[in-house]
Amino acid sequence: MGDLRPVRQVAFVAAGHVELLSRALAPPGPSEIQVAVTRTLISAGTELDYLHAVIPGRLRPDVTFPVYPGYSSVGRVVAAGQEVTGVAVGERVLTMGPHADYQNVAAETVVRVPTPISDDVAALAVLGSVALHGLRRAPPELGDAVLVVGDGLVGQLTARLVGLQGGRPMALVGRHQLRLDAARRDGVAATWDGRTIDVPAAFQKLTGGRLADIVYETAGQVDALVLAFEAARVGGRVVLLGGLRQTLSLEPECFYLQFMMKELTLVAASQPVRPERESSYFYWTQRRNRELILRLIAEGALHVEPLITHCLPADEARRAYQLLAESRESTLGVLLDWT
Repeated sequence: MGDLRPVRQVAFVAAGHVELLSRALAPPGPSEIQVAVTRTLISAGTELDYLHAVIPGRLRPDVTFPVYPGYSSVGRVVAAGQEVTGVAVGERVLTMGPHADYQNVAAETVVRVPTPISDDVAALAVLGSVALHGLRRAPPELGDAVLVVGDGLVGQLTARLVGLQGGRPMALVGRHQLRLDAARRDGVAATWDGRTIDVPAAFQKLTGGRLADIVYETAGQVDALVLAFEAARVGGRVVLLGGLRQTLSLEPECFYLQFMMKELTLVAASQPVRPERESSYFYWTQRRNRELILRLIAEGALHVEPLITHCLPADEARRAYQLLAESRESTLGVLLDWT
């Protein structure tokens, strides 16, 4: 069996309650590696939903506590099972493990982190692959007019990737000035507060009269989906990248005039559906997408440093979640430091 390793791990022990628990971790299995974690990134949308166990208007029936959150981690390999090849002790890797200072993960799922990239920056690569999956589901062509709805991390990363893909012009709509400013500084043509502006009219002004060829909805809110329908052109595409967990209720006029009569195509994009293992039909696996995001960062093509606003010691995990829930105007990428 081998010696057990003491581990600290974030847990949601009840709705709204975050604790840092101690537990014992067994040695890695034959095809696993054990990673000493340095940084983990909080995925605000997903994790806050689980923490509060609420879909707006009702409790979530699918949440059973305790919940052990997290799926974007960076660290160094400290042990490997006897069947592991392709990754060695001492290498720095990106994993989809939880918020913990040590974790055992399947070796075939990890990605090496290129030397020039800091641990802080590398931790954003999993959410980068979530955004990239949305573009693979509905790729923009050179010159497509694109609107991104939502100014969180997935929205920010989607906008940057659309720019690399050739979406022109591109706009991002959100509700938080700090986040809108970050997108504008990194080359997004226009950023708008959706609460204070007529977005379809503003988009038409930006494009000389056109509505959006593609709208990426990353906020996971019904009002954001309605806005996406309104801002898309006839025959346009609307991509659902946000985890829409609300009851979907649309006014008949909205559904008929903005969706049916415009003959929109609604595209769902859920990154976990993309396989981990390569095949003839799925070259771009989850792992390859994560590798590409890290390569784009290392080459300087994808700028993500401005998206990190906080890095807190793991012992302050409770405060990190409070910041994300209560101070969205001043937070974006929030990391936990496990060193």
